[in-house]
Amino acid sequence: MPKYTRIKYNISKTKLTKLPDDMHLYTNLIEFYCNDNDITQCDNLPITLKIFNCSDNKITHLDNLPPKLEKLICFGNKITQLDNLPQSLKYLECGENEITQ
Repeated sequence: MPKYTRIKYNISKTKLTKLPDDMHLYTNLIEFYCNDNDITQCDNLPITLKIFNCSDNKITHLDNLPPKLEKLICFGNKITQLDNLPQSLKYLECGENEITQ
């Protein structure tokens, strides 16, 4: 099975400072967990994502989230604002950030 066909990907607690450069190639990915790392930004996420956990990192902003995203867990970061959340979002956990608006 080629690695890009997986639907769930967990790279939590791996001491990463950035997401893998090939994230956009995971064309079937539905669940992605990158919590408990030192990641500062989350770009080029697959558009198929429905569940995204990026909690306990050093992220300052989340832009261009996938349009089908239903669950976003982003607590414990340095996010100052959350704009343009997908309309499909059903669950949001964003405490312990620096959100001002």
